[in-house]
Amino acid sequence: MVIEQEMEIHEAKVLPAVELRQEGDTVVWMDKKSGDEEEPRPVKLQCRFDRASGSTQLAVHSILTQLKQSIPNNALCLIGFTMSDLYDTKPDLFVAGMASGNRRVGVFSFYRYNPTLTFSTEFWYKIYRSGTGVTVDVTETKRIVLQRSCKLIVHEIAHLMGVDHCIWFSCCMNGSGHIGEDFKQPMFLCPVDLHKLQTLCGFDVVSRYKGMLSFFLKHRMTEEVEWLQRRIDFISSTHPAHTPK
Repeated sequence: MVIEQEMEIHEAKVLPAVELRQEGDTVVWMDKKSGDEEEPRPVKLQCRFDRASGSTQLAVHSILTQLKQSIPNNALCLIGFTMSDLYDTKPDLFVAGMASGNRRVGVFSFYRYNPTLTFSTEFWYKIYRSGTGVTVDVTETKRIVLQRSCKLIVHEIAHLMGVDHCIWFSCCMNGSGHIGEDFKQPMFLCPVDLHKLQTLCGFDVVSRYKGMLSFFLKHRMTEEVEWLQRRIDFISSTHPAHTPK
């Protein structure tokens, strides 16, 4: 996903998907062929592979290198999303992702946001799925993955735009030391970081909240819907002159 700036308008666009092809114990990056262009050359990514489990992790820096070569000139940032597991340095169990703010690129994984998976706290390659006979609600699983992913995306895009970790309130921009802490963070920005983002992008808060409300209604995220409705009602009642029609 790329966020482009045309004059004072910020627009998010989805770029063609990249194929990550597993070839034995290696993974190659394959750009999609466009029109009459020559077939793109495969690029070998740095990764680690555990033969016993068949688990693979991709090194974030090798992906960031590829993204740096793909970012459009008018883009505020370019973000890659993947369902592949990621790591940074050898001692890591995993990383959810990494942003390179000075290069305006980031890559993030939703792999460990799947509630049907359990992960070892000692070995990166030990991953356990829900046992045989356990009923898995696919719709609920998708909702949880989407909810967790939305928080990650907002958090990391804000970092790419210069917003640091929040130390003032319970906020989507709070830092987290482990994935359980990550899951407990709120979906929304606190007043301090909301104002920072508003200053950067120039949006109307109520209009933004109403757009978000439509999204969360569509995906049946009831807690988020209730929170947004309370905020919209409060702003509308206390600042009626600033409430968009």
